[in-house]
Amino acid sequence: MIMKQTFMRLSFALYFLLVFSRCGKDIPPPSYLVIDEFTLQANVDVDYGQLTHAFRDVYVYIDNQNYGVFPVPCTIPINLNGIHEIRLMPAVRKDGQSGAKTRYPFVEHHIQSVNFMPLDSIFIQPITKYYSTTQVWYEDFEDAAVQIESSALSMMDMVKSNNPEILTDRNGNFFGFIMLDVTNNIWDATTNANWTINPGQNAYLEIDFYNTNPIQTGVRAQGPLGLNNWLHVLIVHQEPQEIEWKKMYIDLRPFVIAAGNGNIFKLIMSSILLENETTSMVAIDNIKLVYR
Repeated sequence: MIMKQTFMRLSFALYFLLVFSRCGKDIPPPSYLVIDEFTLQANVDVDYGQLTHAFRDVYVYIDNQNYGVFPVPCTIPINLNGIHEIRLMPAVRKDGQSGAKTRYPFVEHHIQSVNFMPLDSIFIQPITKYYSTTQVWYEDFEDAAVQIESSALSMMDMVKSNNPEILTDRNGNFFGFIMLDVTNNIWDATTNANWTINPGQNAYLEIDFYNTNPIQTGVRAQGPLGLNNWLHVLIVHQEPQEIEWKKMYIDLRPFVIAAGNGNIFKLIMSSILLENETTSMVAIDNIKLVYR
């Protein structure tokens, strides 16, 4: 009996080995799609300020079929032969959350035809630019006047700085800067401009930041009846030994839809000195309200 059971197990094992071996022979070796980071090019129809972006992920479509979303740069095995259309869509991480990847709705897709051959590597350097219908308000601190006003609560004004220890190519010539201390420990400000955004439009608030103190940033909506609605998103502080320029994308569309028609919107920002700290700083740049 034991010998019979052993024989049956060996027979089944041999059967599955032959089946999977045969299936493996029927599957051709893949091609490899090697995708580099995105390049954001200028569009002469859009006034956008500095061309900074954080397109850290890409949605991959082949012949209009979704192959998934991948961090860039990446290498993807593809079991296809012959010529096929590749469509690459830049993705951003909403509110700085790595699990909240979404297509960035304001720029063109990268589209090209590719000839897939087994074991071949196809290298793509994707290029994109803003759609000509995209509208952008921005503050990049390059003009003489700053479009951000301190509120009565604020203990200081944001100033322009070109500190070479902080300034990089992404900043142009200047960035906005505040230094908090135990005496001047609150900064609170809003834009002096306002906008009307329709609920059907895509809208993002974007900001570049370099900070050892948290920043509250968001939008205030004021409707026909004078009622205010608020959206706040926290930009956490960075440790001094790890600090670098980063970018955050805040999706405003759910808030705009909730606010309803007839609202005007202002950008708001604030920072309060962390407990147990005597000094801390916030540098921001390339603040943008992007909608389409």
